[in-house]
Amino acid sequence: MKIKGHFDRRGFLQLSAFLGAGLALPQTRLSFAAEGDLLRIRSDSDITRLDPAFEIGNLEDITNRCVLISLVRLSDMRKGNTISPWGAETIEQTDPKTITFTLRPGLKWTGGFGAVTPEDVKYSFERIADPKNESPWKYQFEKLDTVEVKDERTGIIHLKEPFQPIWLASLPYYGGHVVCKAAVEKAGGKYTTEVPAQCGPYLIDKWEPKQKMTFKANPDWPGPKPEFGSVEIAIVEDDQAAQLAYEAKAFDYCRVSAAAAKGLKEKPLPDTTCSTSARPKRAVRSRSSAISRSERAAKSAWPPSDGMG
Repeated sequence: MKIKGHFDRRGFLQLSAFLGAGLALPQTRLSFAAEGDLLRIRSDSDITRLDPAFEIGNLEDITNRCVLISLVRLSDMRKGNTISPWGAETIEQTDPKTITFTLRPGLKWTGGFGAVTPEDVKYSFERIADPKNESPWKYQFEKLDTVEVKDERTGIIHLKEPFQPIWLASLPYYGGHVVCKAAVEKAGGKYTTEVPAQCGPYLIDKWEPKQKMTFKANPDWPGPKPEFGSVEIAIVEDDQAAQLAYEAKAFDYCRVSAAAAKGLKEKPLPDTTCSTSARPKRAVRSRSSAISRSERAAKSAWPPSDGMG
């Protein structure tokens, strides 16, 4: 399904200027090569704040892409970075300042909080845009005027002025994660490491601080079936220790340092693919490399919604 929008020359020039000001888009989704129904990967940091209004990134963003939704997502950069509906069944820019969306049917929150609604979208975007909340991601919605709720699945995003970057820098990015209004308000208006309600293709199964985050497929997810039934993310800060663990087959996917990647390309490990991608400038000012076992790498990508991972 294609997204209808006004992507004219002026819009792309505006987007280019916005990106030139220092915003980094999410990097390519990465391929994995796990055997069976379990994917094991490595993260170099733990979570501290999962609330999308205050998250820092890395494992936090991976987690939110698993357990929450965004209206749209970006495809693999290697496939052209096209935008496609994700939490939205349809989404259309009807004029330069208006975007109409209809949510995917069947989306529902855990914890008995009911269906995902446009009221949740409104709450999620407007709380980030509100200067009083001091969200580090408020710039992503600085041109947002309001989100109008039309019915139980349809809403309209009204902008103060035309703002093409919203399609790439806001809706599929950190601030674009939709939270449950009722659940967050019940939790006091914000949260840290316990997501009060989830609705994505995966659910958090278990978090062992400084050790591991485990996800399981959400049986109530109405979208495409997740590639893996469960995912384990081991938290290993040291690159060398992580590479040794990968070589011992403790992981199916692992980031390595640029220096290590050079050696691995010259002397590859058995059944391993080494790939290189530019990391977001906000994360680190260098390039990073990854190694994965290759049997499923060509056809599998994770996180389920365009990954920072």
